[in-house]
Amino acid sequence: MLLAARAQVVLFWGAHFVALYNDAYAPTIGDKHPRALGRPACENWAELWSDLEPLLKGVRETGRTFAASDRPFYIERHGYGETAYFDVSYSAVPEADMVAEEASVEPVAAPAVDHEPYHSLLITHRPFKFVSFLK
Repeated sequence: MLLAARAQVVLFWGAHFVALYNDAYAPTIGDKHPRALGRPACENWAELWSDLEPLLKGVRETGRTFAASDRPFYIERHGYGETAYFDVSYSAVPEADMVAEEASVEPVAAPAVDHEPYHSLLITHRPFKFVSFLK
């Protein structure tokens, strides 16, 4: 589903929101690709982590989708900072929706007892417009 999608899709997996994304998503993050693939989101989205982390945690903890149109994010993806506006939909992926092999896999950094019913988040982004600010 993730790799074959034509839409820009990223899956943030586990307690550290490890980023797994398709080719369509790569231009959205610019020069963060391919470095961000398979790495915790806080490592490659540090400039917007204080904004993004509460959104991701909220979805994971409640299971409720967060959606917004024209959502601004300050991002550094082309060698300079810019505010980019996205239509976003952040949705939890319940364990029951995963195939049996995936459902039994625990993220490496997860605690031994995981009380959270959602291990990952499915995020879709559609770029809307961009406003650049040079530092």
